[in-house]
Amino acid sequence: MPARGHQGFGRRRTDGQVIVGEGPAMLLHRMPQRPDAARPHAVQLQDRCHRHAIEFVQIGVSSVFEGAHRRPGHRRKLNHGADPTGDLRKICPTMPVDCGKVTTSFRGTTAQQEGHRRPQKEWHRRPGGTMTTISTHADSPWLTELARRAEAAVEAYAISVDYYRIRRRLAWPRPVTALPTEAGVALDFTGYPWSIWFCWTWEDRLYALSAVADSDDRARATLREDLGAMLGWPRFHQLSRPDLALGHLGRMLADPQLTSHADPQALTAAQHRLVEQGLALVRDHRAASEQALQQDPTDWDLTTAKRVIANIPIIGTLGTLLAARAADHPDTDELEAYAAALVRARAARHRTGLSETVAYDGYVASFLFPTASSGHLNAHAKLELDPVWTSLQESSLWLGVPGNPALVAPLGDCEPVQMPHHFEAVSHAVRHGLPTPAGAAEALGTLPARALTTRTLLDLVGADVRPAESQALPHGHRQLASTAVLSTGRGADDVTVAVSTPRDGFSHIVGDAGSIVVGSRGRWLVDDPGYQQYLATSEREFTTGVRAHNAPVVNGQHAAGVPGEVTVTDGRITIDLTPAYSSTPGRVTREITLSASGQVEVTDRCDAAAELSWTWHGHPGAAWSFGEQVGLHEPVGLHFGSEERGCCGTPTAPCCGGDDWHLTVTGLTAAIEPGWQHRLRGSRGQQSLCTPTFSLPAGAAVTWTFARLDRTPRSV
Repeated sequence: MPARGHQGFGRRRTDGQVIVGEGPAMLLHRMPQRPDAARPHAVQLQDRCHRHAIEFVQIGVSSVFEGAHRRPGHRRKLNHGADPTGDLRKICPTMPVDCGKVTTSFRGTTAQQEGHRRPQKEWHRRPGGTMTTISTHADSPWLTELARRAEAAVEAYAISVDYYRIRRRLAWPRPVTALPTEAGVALDFTGYPWSIWFCWTWEDRLYALSAVADSDDRARATLREDLGAMLGWPRFHQLSRPDLALGHLGRMLADPQLTSHADPQALTAAQHRLVEQGLALVRDHRAASEQALQQDPTDWDLTTAKRVIANIPIIGTLGTLLAARAADHPDTDELEAYAAALVRARAARHRTGLSETVAYDGYVASFLFPTASSGHLNAHAKLELDPVWTSLQESSLWLGVPGNPALVAPLGDCEPVQMPHHFEAVSHAVRHGLPTPAGAAEALGTLPARALTTRTLLDLVGADVRPAESQALPHGHRQLASTAVLSTGRGADDVTVAVSTPRDGFSHIVGDAGSIVVGSRGRWLVDDPGYQQYLATSEREFTTGVRAHNAPVVNGQHAAGVPGEVTVTDGRITIDLTPAYSSTPGRVTREITLSASGQVEVTDRCDAAAELSWTWHGHPGAAWSFGEQVGLHEPVGLHFGSEERGCCGTPTAPCCGGDDWHLTVTGLTAAIEPGWQHRLRGSRGQQSLCTPTFSLPAGAAVTWTFARLDRTPRSV
């Protein structure tokens, strides 16, 4: 297909070669973020265009983000120093002089926008589509991000996939004619659905293209090409049971947002092929678990429960069911009955303590909610879901760090950056009128658009969710499914403490009972290694070993099991860690307090003589300070320089900048020493404070205190 508009860098020509564009298109793709004074005029123009929300179909989606538009055979330079709207009028002479009435088309929509400050946009349902009629502002960050992703998808020559859990990054040239099922690396164990990392990238890509396909010829052609290739895939799963790829691909083939752009005959054939494959796997899997499904889920043996209700077969089964309904497959009722049994089992176990942390609970919910809201679950399954609707969403809203609510606490094998699918569950519930926690819509409005999946962005647009201040998020104290939380508030300078408190032995693999993270200004200053590395490397030891978490090691053991009683009150969490250790000489407890000023105290006690050690992981951007030990009047603590980039990558953003935290300890026979600082083998950037082992008498209490320092500027 000939290039339309400007020749962007990395565009694939019809002869298959890759060309590199020139001028603003290339400049804006490559330009790092710098303060305005140091940025080229073209980049500043782009920013002003965003602020004034100038969108119009004559220029096209790409021009707003690339800074220039070229009609075939027509080139113009930006008018440096002029008003940005004047520059855009010279680039596109058809633009109205007053930027008054601008026609915009977006995913089956047409609207007239009055004025460029707060123009309105109407979205209309296309035949068979899922878009509801809403009114939204053209300066919506959700629309801006959708357009950015669509442009990137059009420009991409290959599908780049980050297999982050095995430290590989692979590119799959387009068109992709089969589901990639290999991660390109020899592994020491089998059975993991590696294809899911491709599916996440693929899903985001196709939904982004669909968002602008009705107003952008290139996006529409690219989407049809990708969909056409996908409909021809011979296989829609990787494993010999219902897996994650099957779930995602089935859901995609059932969604009119995508299928309205597909060839009807090819779509029907692909739907039936996927359902036949999935149904065969479901039947095989059901035969192995039928006996357990007939039992009362609350009485299940843990081993049986693991086999039956793991997130992988649930997601695979629900995706197959959605595709079966869309294709009007004759065996749909059989699939629905089995899916309902799985849902009932999962909901019942959730009520009695099963949680796979915020990422995986929400991931399952992102399939449960659409299946239930579309009428594909029977009344019994919906009844089981009623008590857990909001519970499955609460963690998403409570566990974000102040200053960046999308960066949830990295506890329990959670993947805060790579797995934001839990927000899909909340956005779907908000959009479709399902039960939600109080203030869920406002809380969604606080999230940065770039941190969300494309499906979440489409839901936020469909639900007319507006950007909101962080104060809309809940704070105080809360016992969640597998985590306890204390928070002074949700402003960037507030402090949140999250503590792992699993109530079920499943706990999605990682044993981190009692481990805490402390967050403020967009980062977890007391950090955790996060998700486990699957390859048998030093990084795996860093993420799963004895020193992997911020909890006491007692007689050489870390708290890998389920703790005992957990009490959460205003400003205080108390945990009985004794059952979490395979054996202890006596009772082990941890008490965490958070003051109104943001000071955090962690007190560990053992009522019998024991050997204890601790590890505190600092944020990868933090520097440890040991001023007192080298003759300076500076405390031990964590230091963030004013130039430190936070989660958003911008040095001067509210969630970033300088920050200093003082660390003290009482109850040990030695003071903190510089020699305790280590970058452990396999670290992901964290510098850790690792104590030696201390022999403590019965009843000894050791208290660690983290407090922000008041850095008043020194007089000159």
